[in-house]
Amino acid sequence: MTVTSPSILFGSNALVIKADATFAASSKQTFSDLDDLKVETPQQRYATYEPDFWILDGNYKFMSATPHVGLMSLVMSGSDGAFAVPPTLTITFASVHSSDDLTLRFARYSVDYADDIDVAYYDASNVLIGTNNYTPADWDFSTGLAVADFKKIIITFNSTNRAYRHLRLVGIDLDTVSRFTSADIKEARLVEEISPLSVELPSNTLDFTLYSDNGEFNVISPSGVYAQLTDKAPIDVYESVDGASVYMGRFYLSEWKSLSENVATFKATDAIGLLDGIDYLPEGTSSHHVDPINSYSAVLSEDLIEDIMLQGGTNYTLDASLEGITIGAHDLIGESWLPVASCRECLQWVLFRIGAYATCSRSSVIEIKPIELASDLVSFDHTLTNAEKGMESPVELKPLVTGAEITSHDYAFLDITAETIVNVNVPVGTHTIVFNEPHVNLSQTTVPGGHVTAVTRGSTWTRVSTDAIVALTITGQGWVDSQFINGFYGSPPAGTPSNVVKIDVTLVPRASAGVIAQRVYDYLQQRYRQKTKLFASLVAPGDSVLIDSQGGQIGGIVEKITTDLARGMVQDIEVIGVVVP
Repeated sequence: MTVTSPSILFGSNALVIKADATFAASSKQTFSDLDDLKVETPQQRYATYEPDFWILDGNYKFMSATPHVGLMSLVMSGSDGAFAVPPTLTITFASVHSSDDLTLRFARYSVDYADDIDVAYYDASNVLIGTNNYTPADWDFSTGLAVADFKKIIITFNSTNRAYRHLRLVGIDLDTVSRFTSADIKEARLVEEISPLSVELPSNTLDFTLYSDNGEFNVISPSGVYAQLTDKAPIDVYESVDGASVYMGRFYLSEWKSLSENVATFKATDAIGLLDGIDYLPEGTSSHHVDPINSYSAVLSEDLIEDIMLQGGTNYTLDASLEGITIGAHDLIGESWLPVASCRECLQWVLFRIGAYATCSRSSVIEIKPIELASDLVSFDHTLTNAEKGMESPVELKPLVTGAEITSHDYAFLDITAETIVNVNVPVGTHTIVFNEPHVNLSQTTVPGGHVTAVTRGSTWTRVSTDAIVALTITGQGWVDSQFINGFYGSPPAGTPSNVVKIDVTLVPRASAGVIAQRVYDYLQQRYRQKTKLFASLVAPGDSVLIDSQGGQIGGIVEKITTDLARGMVQDIEVIGVVVP
């Protein structure tokens, strides 16, 4: 029987610091993966043949091919527990950090730990801030020391509490972390979803209920983690499956409510959800000159995405196959443009244009990946047999789409007379003024003059700072929008009603619309929606699956998973795909 256990971690600073950390050890076993220190590694009872280490009672197991042990030293302590050459763990950071604590977790099951350690902190110039010696008395040890402005930590493990032992460091926290485990988590519902076409940009959500037996959730007199909660505070979520840690992703708090002093409910979203509240201003921060219609030069997909993410303040990864796609102006024809909208909307439009989707599933960052069609696959990430899925597995046949039409936009500058775009009174301060459509050769006048202290602008917006109330007039030359309908149509059986999907996006130029129309049509020919239930599966959104269904097989892409993390990691999945011959 599969054993599962969820854990939810709070600790804004600790999560940020650990994500920025790089680990290096002076002595480690070949199978020791230091990346285990970055995640919640469940402790395992492995037989490693040190003297008097394990009893032959069946509880200690031989190591698997890929064990997760954290840091296990190659050297062994001597008869007095001291290391002849003490192993060290060096932690470096890209940024400078400050912390209130450092916690080391050693071997819980065997209660083996380093009982004499030195911890040294260094600043950004690699100058020693200070060194402290500690003598842990248990497998879980915290220094309780606050240190400011460090960029490197070196931990030296001088001895172990028992003779003839390898060092075992299973986990580390670089600041205060509050952990809630299965005993504390009463409800936890995770919804993960993708849109391969990027006709929308879904975000993953997490709703959960926590219990505290010491009254942490008292609103009148909050304590513990509840007293430290802030909007958009990051939390990490894990699920242990038969002792293996599965990272479910990073989420950001959007709502929390105390039901009693012992029970509280929480809502959280992923990094895609955070992009909703931030407007993207084309050419607002970029060094790549990415305001397409205003630049007369090509804009590459990776540069435009970087600019959106920079303004959104979000980390991401971009599949290499999606780089080098031209978006933007060509000669004197502005092929496409982005209106001022949320970073989430603008990212969605860019992904639709280049044939990509975004997801935060099982990740702490936004991952941007190319669309995959089930009909193109020759192999699958997972094969799901009847024995692996729930008994109720309904299959829905979606309506037949007979064609796809894309309205494209080509924008041309015709050297027309400048027109008044804005004529408003602007109060003291900094203000962003958004236009309904793009313009070039912008100019502005104010009455009275001489009070504008700063101006930045793109083709669809202007930001002005004034030290007095002024009447602001902005003029510019417009562009002519030539719209074309580009379609791709199938050959349905005679008598089939027409069902043409129509999409209009200003970022699609005529030269690209035909390819995009076929991509939309091909995706919508995947008409089979297979729903089923899985139990503690490693299947994730975006994975391809070959699934037994009604005497045949459906091959498709997992587009949605709803998981009950608190009750056995039961998953309701939705697969969109085709019948595999």
